[in-house]
Amino acid sequence: MALRNGTRRVAGAAAASALLLALSACSHDPDDKLPRFTPSPSPSSSRPTAPADTAAAEQSIRANWTKFFAPGTTTAQRQNLLENGKLLAGALQTYEAAGTVDIKGITFASDKRATVSYTLTNGTAAPKNATGTSVEQAGVWKVSASTLCALPKPEKATPPAAGVC
Repeated sequence: MALRNGTRRVAGAAAASALLLALSACSHDPDDKLPRFTPSPSPSSSRPTAPADTAAAEQSIRANWTKFFAPGTTTAQRQNLLENGKLLAGALQTYEAAGTVDIKGITFASDKRATVSYTLTNGTAAPKNATGTSVEQAGVWKVSASTLCALPKPEKATPPAAGVC
């Protein structure tokens, strides 16, 4: 029985060696010009750095910011032009957003976000040479909530600012 087990071991070792030789022969290029494996292509993880139509997006941002800050714009209209406007209705009433906005420049950070350099004139301590953000939400370029929260609050704001800013 000892002979049989030894024979089986030798036969098993020989089969394993033959398999390894066969595998190495298949994967080896005799001229060593080909890579030993072909790496799979990595998926593209690049994100858009601007909207597909930047001119249209800029035009929309300028129009929406102008309307948002215009003195004749109603609170309901401002809500539609403000990021998460319905949620920020209380805060929107607290801030003095009405005035004339002069947009100096727009720089896209992604296809859904832009930095807006602007000056706001509204007769109070309005931001001069300020920077805000515009975000695309539900197909509309809106004034970001953080831009609203950065605006000066009137001294006697009623109702008091909501806890969102």
